[in-house]
Amino acid sequence: MKNKKPRKFITQAPTLSLLALALLAGSVQAEDIGERTDQGTAMLASLQSEQGLIYLNADVWLKGQGATPLMTRDQLRERVLARGERLFIDFSAVTDKNERQQARKAMELLAGISFDADWVLVSGYKGELLFTPLGGVDDPAFYQVMERVESLEGQGKRHKRSLTQPLAAEAGLPHVAFYLNVNRKISDAECTFPRSRTWSRGDRLFCDSPNISLVYRVNLERSLQFGNTGSATPDAKIVRISLDEESAGAGIQLNEDLSWSENIADYLLLDGWARDYATDAIAQDYRFSIEASNTKAAVLKSLPTNLNSKYEHREISGFEVGVTGGVEVNKDGPKAKLEASAKFSQQRQLAYNTQDYRVERSAPSAQKVSFSWVRDQYATAESLLSSKTATVWGMGYDVDHNRIQPLSYKGFVPNLDVIYKAAPDETGSTEFKIDSSVNIRPIYTGIYKHYYVVGAHVSFQGFEDTDKRRRVTASTSFKVDWNHPVFTGGRPVNLQLGGFDNRCLSADANHGLSAVTCDETSAAQSFIYDQYGRYVSAQDTRRCLDGNNLGQLQSCSLSLGQRWEWKADSDALSNLSAHQLLGHDKQSGALGLYDENGNPQNVSVRTLTSYTRIFGPPASH
Repeated sequence: MKNKKPRKFITQAPTLSLLALALLAGSVQAEDIGERTDQGTAMLASLQSEQGLIYLNADVWLKGQGATPLMTRDQLRERVLARGERLFIDFSAVTDKNERQQARKAMELLAGISFDADWVLVSGYKGELLFTPLGGVDDPAFYQVMERVESLEGQGKRHKRSLTQPLAAEAGLPHVAFYLNVNRKISDAECTFPRSRTWSRGDRLFCDSPNISLVYRVNLERSLQFGNTGSATPDAKIVRISLDEESAGAGIQLNEDLSWSENIADYLLLDGWARDYATDAIAQDYRFSIEASNTKAAVLKSLPTNLNSKYEHREISGFEVGVTGGVEVNKDGPKAKLEASAKFSQQRQLAYNTQDYRVERSAPSAQKVSFSWVRDQYATAESLLSSKTATVWGMGYDVDHNRIQPLSYKGFVPNLDVIYKAAPDETGSTEFKIDSSVNIRPIYTGIYKHYYVVGAHVSFQGFEDTDKRRRVTASTSFKVDWNHPVFTGGRPVNLQLGGFDNRCLSADANHGLSAVTCDETSAAQSFIYDQYGRYVSAQDTRRCLDGNNLGQLQSCSLSLGQRWEWKADSDALSNLSAHQLLGHDKQSGALGLYDENGNPQNVSVRTLTSYTRIFGPPASH
């Protein structure tokens, strides 16, 4: 069955240029890139409106792969952040393992990361992209995100503009930032337990609309070594994963309020269990773990440390990275080689209010760290009872709800901050897995009647049946490519050919070089001028501009042919091997090396450079 709602349908076309076409089209109608799958059709059919929705079948990434220039991440940001649209990526038709890896690689080129999921929804959140990997056709996270974005559409342009405003403190730091939406409904079966622990009275539901809804904040960046020994910033590739006051989400919810049920012995009783009670579920503990899939990445810093219960505190989790200076720090601006010239303190605001829970941090390996909020105050059912004994006339429900803080069953939002480091020359990729879980427990208590010849009394007791608890986990993961240009630490620049009014050097998918209209958001036109004086392609950081073959980018090496230097107070770029200047034909744009003086009239040796913004936010609208 096909969705009959009006939409723009785009048939097969070469790989990523197809996506670029759709993302730049700007239509308010729904757009299809590739044929919709049956599952994708079913998911989208339930939406009230598909306005502003871009559907992408990941299978198009496998057709004609590498034939056209790659689009930029900034074009995606433009549509999602500046225009409030959403991108729905459907991987369900890509079932072959190798092809799935190719499709994930294409997503990494587009978005900087990828997910092992059949569907990924991309929307806006607090000035950055929000990724929601979906676990199935009926995943409630899909409808939650769609409804949240649709609610913004009627609230005016001011709200949409706010989507484009990332935190000002990090705006100048070369980094890739995004949010990761973790949303899992806790099923009825997962929160169903026996109605009575004493008698067979069937089961009941102990939760009311339970769910796990958290928004993790992720940064990918590079720190360059800067400063003296002891206070020097690390020379490392950095992945930072946080739940802080700027993110966090709705939290973990089991119940809005706590209710209870009563069971009474249905036989004549002199001595024995007279009644028992079952109180709605609370969390015995909350646990959050983050793990890297291989030894390429190791934990550099993690917060919180072990904390006592009844602890309330706010702190700034600071981390200093060494950064290359722009024009504000280095007078050469985009002509400056990549070197650390300043420290940048990247901060996270963390708030702790542990109440009934203590916090335990565990690091079983260099790749894994976990944090557990473990119930510490009134941790047992027995401790929640307001009485120990009573007369037989005093039988009744005895759990003191004042001893159970709301944090125990609704709106629990942790704060944590984990920083991973990888070697500055690390390659390949690492999968980061995030588990968020709650250990659900009902509260079982009972009344025992003690009979003796001259009288009787009752005692109140609580029970700790570990088999009547259940851990529910929301798991997600994302893959980081260590070859991503953000990990060079440099601010991307372009090379503009001075013999034209508006032409810049651009690399195609086969690494061929040509002069095209300048686009400050194009990864194909962006380079990192590194510490060796090489122009490293931001599209593929394994390729460099080589004076020995100016028609095509070459594999990076330390050869003098790949090393360039700007002549002082000029727009002349000199090759260290040939001791000649980079020039170009003013008609064709073909590159060549020329002497400083005496060049043909049809050749210009004027080259300009300026920063591009393939990592940063879209221009304001």
